[in-house]
Amino acid sequence: MPEETLRLSALASLGLAAHAVAARAPEQGIALRELPLPALLNLRLDPKETAAAKAAARTLGLLLPDLGQAGLAKGLVAYRLGPDEWWIKTEGPAAALETKLRAALGDSHAAVAEIGEGWAQIEVSGPQARSLLAKGCPLDFHPRAFAIGEVKQSLLSKADAVYRLISDDDDASGALFEITIRRSFADYAWRWLADAAGEYGLAVLS
Repeated sequence: MPEETLRLSALASLGLAAHAVAARAPEQGIALRELPLPALLNLRLDPKETAAAKAAARTLGLLLPDLGQAGLAKGLVAYRLGPDEWWIKTEGPAAALETKLRAALGDSHAAVAEIGEGWAQIEVSGPQARSLLAKGCPLDFHPRAFAIGEVKQSLLSKADAVYRLISDDDDASGALFEITIRRSFADYAWRWLADAAGEYGLAVLS
């Protein structure tokens, strides 16, 4: 049996597929979607070590983003979470990319570890997405304070979370956020979001 078939969704117990729809209705201000289990790597290196930074960039196909920013390449997202810390999300096998990065970094003072099994991701979208998230997070979600491509760490109610703004249209589609949360808090986070979205109208997307 392939390994992928053994990986249960972090929200499998909620049976979301039973009432999921393909698209949000116009009268619904929020849409929630559980994203596939992420293939994530944690990369630690000192950006002042230019040889290591360049080696990582060549392997990933992008320059390592600045603090609080996300960088995109084909099939890959890099998030900078700290002065010497990045997350790398890949559409391919995380283990394969980890092997390539380790080989490229050689004996430099750097570390790469696969961390995807410990995290889950929820997509929050819609014209009321910013208002919803502001209910449970001390961050400022106004467009002047949280722009497309930015990554911020904070709370979702009582759970640690990483927020990334993927898009924000001026029309009725609104903003689209990706929230990364520890797998053990995924059920709590989803229930909190669904409850807090009640006043806006909620769609659960397939």
